[in-house]
Amino acid sequence: MTRRMQRVNELLRQEISLVVQRQLKDPRTKSFISIVKVETSPDLTNAKVFVSVLGQYKEKIQALAGLTSASRFIRKAIADVVSLRHVPNLEFKLEDPLEKGAMVLQVMNSLQHTEDN
Repeated sequence: MTRRMQRVNELLRQEISLVVQRQLKDPRTKSFISIVKVETSPDLTNAKVFVSVLGQYKEKIQALAGLTSASRFIRKAIADVVSLRHVPNLEFKLEDPLEKGAMVLQVMNSLQHTEDN
């Protein structure tokens, strides 16, 4: 990934986070939502936005649905602030770093048990 792509990804992550915190009125997005990272395509037409939502599974799905339905609003709000020629289409995806950490620990424990035997 080029340095420019990294800067664009970080800029989009910051701006999306601000819009979600301050401007969204959708009750589905009132959970604690954290924008983990943004990955844009090389031509900057699409961006995957990875979010972490604090709460139960149902709240996570509702928050994701709220973000997906507000993606055009978020995109327009970013276009007003960011000086990019084209603001990419946003695709929201759930990412749970705690679950990933638990999986890594589980794999490590299973490897340790196989080595002991």
